[in-house]
Amino acid sequence: MSRLVRSPIEVIAVLAGVGGVMLVLYAWHLPPFKSSVETTDDAYVKGYVTTISPQVSGYITDVPIKDYKLVKQGEVLTKIDDRIYQQKVAQRARRWPARRRRLPIRSSRSKPPRPASPPARRRSTAPMPR
Repeated sequence: MSRLVRSPIEVIAVLAGVGGVMLVLYAWHLPPFKSSVETTDDAYVKGYVTTISPQVSGYITDVPIKDYKLVKQGEVLTKIDDRIYQQKVAQRARRWPARRRRLPIRSSRSKPPRPASPPARRRSTAPMPR
């Protein structure tokens, strides 16, 4: 009967050879050590930069989106503090009845516009010299 392994030195040599091959595969990122994550030292990032600006000014109170999340059209990016605008709406709502009561008084005092005099009408329709 022949033995497959003859001495401990042969076992050490085979293990060292297999270890060396595995080390080379690991160093070059070859299978079974290949990673699914790509890395580089000199990468450039290209993308679309979009400037956003609100229609009203104010302090930002909340940013509901997370970093690196895909944003769709119409999605809320930030929330602006609306307390000032709510106060202005409430203030105008309180003033509205008083202004409404004064409206008929103003319209009854105002005079209807006078029609233009015949000479003024002729001047407005006369041809302009060029």
